[in-house]
Order: sequence, then C-alpha cells, then structure tokens
Amino acid sequence: METSSYETCADNFSSLTGSDIDTLVVAPKHVAIEDFFADYPPVLEQMSPEGTIEKMTPVPDAFVPIIKLEMAGISIDLIFGRLMIPSVPMNLDLKNKEYLRGLDEKEVRSLNGTRVTDEILELVPQQKTFRLALRAIKLWAQRRAIYANIVGFPGGVAWAMLVARVCQLYPQATGSVIVGKFFRIMNKWAWPQPVLLKPIEDGPLQIKVWNPKVYTARGSLGATCADSMSRSTLATVGILCPSSPLPILPCVRLTTSPYQRRLFCFGSFNAEAT
Repeated sequence: METSSYETCADNFSSLTGSDIDTLVVAPKHVAIEDFFADYPPVLEQMSPEGTIEKMTPVPDAFVPIIKLEMAGISIDLIFGRLMIPSVPMNLDLKNKEYLRGLDEKEVRSLNGTRVTDEILELVPQQKTFRLALRAIKLWAQRRAIYANIVGFPGGVAWAMLVARVCQLYPQATGSVIVGKFFRIMNKWAWPQPVLLKPIEDGPLQIKVWNPKVYTARGSLGATCADSMSRSTLATVGILCPSSPLPILPCVRLTTSPYQRRLFCFGSFNAEAT
C-alpha cells in the first residue's frame, strides 16, 4: 500500500530525484510493532534477490516508526500499521474511521499517511492535472533545497496539500497554469490562516480535531488533519509535518523568475528579499 510522494506523483516517479516510496505494512491486532522491527527485516532480506537490498536501517524511535531501505537503487520507507481486527481483508479501505478504534496516537499516525493521500486525491477536481503540477512544484522545491521534513521544510504531503488547494480554486486549469497560480497565491496567502481543502468536521471517534480558532501551532503553515499531529481524516490542510522532529523554518525563499525574488513566508513572519 503506497502512500505520500509515490502515490500522489505515480505518473513519473523517476522525475522526482530524491523522492522515496512510503509503503504501509498493515497487520492484524495480534502482531505488535516490536514483531515488525524484529522479524520483518530478516524475512525481507531472505525473500529478496541477492544484492537487491543495498541498505536497511530500522528507526523504531522516530515520530512515525519506520524501516528505511535502499532496494535496487530506490529509497523505500516501510511504515507499520496495526488494526484491531483478527485479519486484514484484501479490499481494505483505511478511509473507514472505524479502523481507528482502539489505536493509540502513534498507531494512528502510522496509518494517517495513506488516509491523507487518498483523501487529497479525492478532493482535487482533476487528478492528472494535480499530479503534473505537483511534480513540477516538488522538483522546484528539491532543486532549491527546501524539500524534506527531516530538515524542517515541507515534505511531499505538505506540498501536495498546497497544490491541491490551487487545483480546487482553478478546477479547469492545465498543469502549467496551476504552477503559475501556485506561486502567486501562496506568495500572497494570509498566513497563518490555514489552507482548507474541506470544511473542518468532527469525527465519530474521541479524537481531538485541529481547529485554527481553538488551537494554534507556532511555526506551522496552517493546520494539519486532526490536531497538529495528523490523527484523523483530512479536515484542514497544513504543513506542520507529522514525521519531522524539527519545526518548519519561518520562511522559504521563492524564486518565480530570474528578475523577481520574494520570501514565501510561513506563519506571521513577513519580509521581502532585496
């Protein structure tokens, strides 16, 4: 079950140098995360062709526990998700909120990447246009070294949320038009006003839903989906990256042309480059 960068840009993954494949491994209730880190790596190495796995690094203490590996030259992040069910059906639909019952915060965070990605794709008017524009924006961000949760900048899902909002505002636009509108709109956005893809809604479970009128997240670019730690469905869109140990940096320089340079400001900080 692929999530995040790969799923939202599946048309041409190779064009996004540095992107990885986030893969969710779903298990039934009797399989614990300790079993995943202890047993899955040796099984995966045994089943893979010799020399295919170049590097494998378990990171059990991460905000979202993962196993990072290089397989045939492709970076893959394996994320473990446990459900309180006796067996995992082949037609599993994680958008069903009932699957979140009985899970702790860390387990919900692991499942939420897939849930957010699926909902983003459902909320954009034209998926092909969205994917095309997102590839361009992510390539732009990577070339300017402002892409990656691990260093405090927006990651793949964060950029996808912003592009998705522009697609909603211009449902009939082509990919090139969306890219141009993206820089104009985000440069003038009234931060820290959140970027909403859908109205904020309360779910049936006892999960605190992030609401910008009730809660604040210093240093964030808007709001996340269910409190600033991504704990439920996509109610609001934001850039406080759920897998990042660092806060989003206060500002990122956007270069829209060789003659015009501006600061794309996060939060309340506002300035213009000279």
